[in-house]
Amino acid sequence: MCRGYPLRLESIEAKVLHNRTNIIKGILLCSKCKRWYPIINGIPRMLPDEFREDYGHFIKDLPKAIYKKYKFNRKFFTKFTS
Repeated sequence: MCRGYPLRLESIEAKVLHNRTNIIKGILLCSKCKRWYPIINGIPRMLPDEFREDYGHFIKDLPKAIYKKYKFNRKFFTKFTS
């Protein structure tokens, strides 16, 4: 992850609790290094490459709208559209 560089959030599932939106499932994307980080059960999984799991199951369950925007592999993404 690139420190000091803004991450883009793609929310897949969210809940509003006490007037606050909580992201339950989503993806954080860094357009500088092209890495993506899943948010699973409200927890961002932002581990260094050597400790990352294979999130293939997570990628397969992404909504088609997100799949149309990006091409994902184990660690990186390619942006198709804005």
